[in-house]
Amino acid sequence: MKTKKLFMFISVSILGLFAFTSCKGHTHEYDSKYSYNEEAHWQKAMCEHKDEKKNYGAHEYGNWTIIKAATHTEDGSKKQACSVCGYENVVTIPALGHSFSNDWEKDSTNHWHECSCGDKKDNASHTYGEFVVTKDATHEEDGSKKQTCSVCGYENIVVIEKLAHTYSNDWEKDTTNHWHECSCGDKKDNAAHTYGEFVVTKDATHEESGSKKQTCSVCGYENIVTIPALGHSYGTPSW
Repeated sequence: MKTKKLFMFISVSILGLFAFTSCKGHTHEYDSKYSYNEEAHWQKAMCEHKDEKKNYGAHEYGNWTIIKAATHTEDGSKKQACSVCGYENVVTIPALGHSFSNDWEKDSTNHWHECSCGDKKDNASHTYGEFVVTKDATHEEDGSKKQTCSVCGYENIVVIEKLAHTYSNDWEKDTTNHWHECSCGDKKDNAAHTYGEFVVTKDATHEESGSKKQTCSVCGYENIVTIPALGHSYGTPSW
């Protein structure tokens, strides 16, 4: 590029010298504004010698100024202006292209590799293995299980709902209440016994106690009560 500019500068200088010698005795009038092309600038003659030039030279550029910043997907542009003639050299800035992280980004559905601009590649659904129980459910608390994506390591954690109570149809009972009981020990239908009338099961005598019972009409529990022995009742002697 520098060689080309030098060659053009020498060529134009020689032409200018030739024109000057051929126009001896004539003073050219030059435009105060510069003309230019991509390579150089000059001031052209305003008289009949239109091809005459002076102050021919290569552009003198300042610093670059960004016109449009390049993005990951689009080219940008920048320019530098000649301080002599104002010519602007506009250059394309190539698109940055994507630089994807090696780490996986993920959500509850997919995983992908992501660029700093937000663009994604390798976007795909998770590839899960079998569920593994991480906490057993009980009758009182939920449990949990998880399955892990073999590609990105995402863990899909699922709640295992607490176990429903299964109550026996048979009545459990004590001296006061009756209830239906689950294998975990939980109770339902807990209530006091509902008794009928007492029935004597053994009559008391003067020497032995007897007994009577009342039965719960719900669960069949028998409340057995002792009837005290009658004892002896002796009369008073007459003597």
